[in-house]
Amino acid sequence: MKTILSSILLLGFLAPCYAAQDYEKHVKNIAAGTPEKDIAASLHALEAAGTAAFPILIAHFIDRTPADPHYFQREVLQLLKTAVAFLRKELGSIKQ
Repeated sequence: MKTILSSILLLGFLAPCYAAQDYEKHVKNIAAGTPEKDIAASLHALEAAGTAAFPILIAHFIDRTPADPHYFQREVLQLLKTAVAFLRKELGSIKQ
């Protein structure tokens, strides 16, 4: 989830400031089990907030609530591909 939150910060655009409780709501809305339209709206709002949402995002780094995998599968798949490539390389060097 740290990667996702970091990506939101890096890719976000500066936008009109929202109240901290709005950012709090949006962070909670990316959790698994939240309706898709709410997740999409919250991701858009956090992306638009850019660095203004940073304090709230940092406060949620320790959360144990999983983010909805539908929206974050690309990052998970990329991590798995990287791990598989690493293991293939390592196993290949062991065989030789």
